[in-house]
Amino acid sequence: MLAIGLPSVALADSVPLATYRQRLVQARDLLVQARSQTADTRASTVAAAQRALRLTDAVSLGGEAVAIHDAAIATDLTTDPDAIAPAIGRIDALIALMPAP
Repeated sequence: MLAIGLPSVALADSVPLATYRQRLVQARDLLVQARSQTADTRASTVAAAQRALRLTDAVSLGGEAVAIHDAAIATDLTTDPDAIAPAIGRIDALIALMPAP
């Protein structure tokens, strides 16, 4: 078996609460845009929102890492405009729980 040493890239990371909030706002903004786009454009915008939701796996709070499971929102997302609204609602609820910057 041949193994090649390539740098590994983390798919998700632990970030401060402010960074996590920014990522949620970014994903929400992308989904709002996606609702009014054509099907071809919508697919790439929804994919970008899914990537943004998968970026964080933990938030640093008081020196502790708190696990985040937003990948479930990303997994449930489809490119159907009617299906995007519930995801926006879930993200809005998460944003509302955090202090504003």
